Amino acid sequence: MARKRNTAYDKPKQENTFVGYVQHTMTKAEHGDFEKWSVTVDFDFVVGELERLIDSQYKFSIKHDNYGGGVQSSLMCSDPKNPDFGLCLTGRAPDFYNAVLVILFKHKILFAGEWFNFYNEAPAKSQWG
Repeated sequence: MARKRNTAYDKPKQENTFVGYVQHTMTKAEHGDFEKWSVTVDFDFVVGELERLIDSQYKFSIKHDNYGGGVQSSLMCSDPKNPDFGLCLTGRAPDFYNAVLVILFKHKILFAGEWFNFYNEAPAKSQWG
């Protein structure tokens, strides 16, 4: 008699934990702050911050942005103990590297690691934000 193999398909599916998007478009003042901040960071800082976020149960992704043009980056919190649980923070920029910097700036500097208060904000269409 053949034995049933254990595969990833046998595991129960995890419930959808998605709550919604935090799509904050930066103001001119915030974009100016981003420009000043972005010249102070280096590659090692960027990699270290992404590693820390991933280790803290954040999902990071980056893709072409059909909505506003350029590149979209996003962070989604999957830690049920975190107030941002289930929320997805988005960032946009004209190129890959700046899209990564925008999401780190929003998370770390603009929102100080907590973006749940900006969940119901209406999104604006912009290539920066």
